[in-house]
Amino acid sequence: MKRLLTNLLSSLLFGAGCATALNLATPQSAWASPERGWVSTTLDGGSANLRAAPTTGAGVLATLRNGSPFNIISERFDAAGYKWYQAQPTTINLTNSLWIRSDLVSLVAPFPATPRLSCDAAIAQTEQQIRAVPNTRIETRNQRSHGYTDGPANRPSSFTFILAGSGGNNVLASPVLMNAMASKLIENCATTGLVAFSVGAGDSNYLNYGAMPERLVRPFQCKLGPNSDRGPAKWGEQICL
Repeated sequence: MKRLLTNLLSSLLFGAGCATALNLATPQSAWASPERGWVSTTLDGGSANLRAAPTTGAGVLATLRNGSPFNIISERFDAAGYKWYQAQPTTINLTNSLWIRSDLVSLVAPFPATPRLSCDAAIAQTEQQIRAVPNTRIETRNQRSHGYTDGPANRPSSFTFILAGSGGNNVLASPVLMNAMASKLIENCATTGLVAFSVGAGDSNYLNYGAMPERLVRPFQCKLGPNSDRGPAKWGEQICL
């Protein structure tokens, strides 16, 4: 089964030009856990802090600008429920552990400045990639306004894929695969700013991936805490139930 998932993910991501983001020698990790990341903030020319521990209270040991690549060594959740990646930057020689929160990380490289496909071709390829996952079908694909008022300029629309079949959860278990498919759609569909995935028509907990500065696409961070304290979600955030 591991070999099947490795071969499948390799073929899907080579089509998206993102296979270099994976170490396919470790199939289970390649399917479920990212092994490569790129710094991605909501600000043009922005940068992210790399901390000594997976908590916002830890000291800042380094900073990396948008688009900077790094290897992901491990991941951990902090006491508040936020995911952190242990990062090994390719441009910094430090022996200390460095940690970056997952809402500042794209799991695929920046997409090219010039689209490589028509929007229709990108949609068709994405649907083909989803259906290539064993026992997975697309129950619904919607295109509509994403509803964020602070999203990227000229990208007001979103695609939503509601998946069915026993393999749908395998798609949702691979953030790299979803990030790659979302990046392809955002690269080639000029008005698209967000791509969402879910399993089951009644499931309101979508996994959102959105366009960020420097041609990056990354997952949205769940806005945690009591309902009364959450406030409205900003671009890059979503309310999770």
